[in-house]
Amino acid sequence: MKKKQSFVLLEIMIAIALVASVLLPFFHYPFEHMQHELKALFEMELERVAQNKLVDLQTRVWKKEISEERIFSDKQFKDPLETKIFTLELSPTLNRQYEEKAYVTWEKQKLSDDRTISALIHFKVEYKLPNKRNKILVAESSTVAQKKI
Repeated sequence: MKKKQSFVLLEIMIAIALVASVLLPFFHYPFEHMQHELKALFEMELERVAQNKLVDLQTRVWKKEISEERIFSDKQFKDPLETKIFTLELSPTLNRQYEEKAYVTWEKQKLSDDRTISALIHFKVEYKLPNKRNKILVAESSTVAQKKI
């Protein structure tokens, strides 16, 4: 009669390690895919926020809430009109903070015969993570403003 041999602890540990090494990639991919999806969702939402900000800046120019000096002066303003840090929320548990810089500058000015000055206004909004150098998104737009002098 043959005697039954029992498994050794080392054999069991090797078997568990082999099974885990085969199954690990199957668990890693869904988490990596979820991270890419979240990044894409935040980028899409940030693009929507940027477009809304550009419309807001244009509206503020038309309502004369942005000083005419910034638009019609001889001097170019290179500093941002406003800088703020805000939180973008996809859900109560999914949120990120971004730094927003909004610029309003003029590119060309022309004085017509009827003493109306026209300026090509350029709007630019930049977004980045706070305390980081790389910009995540830059959105730009232009419009024309006129003033009788």
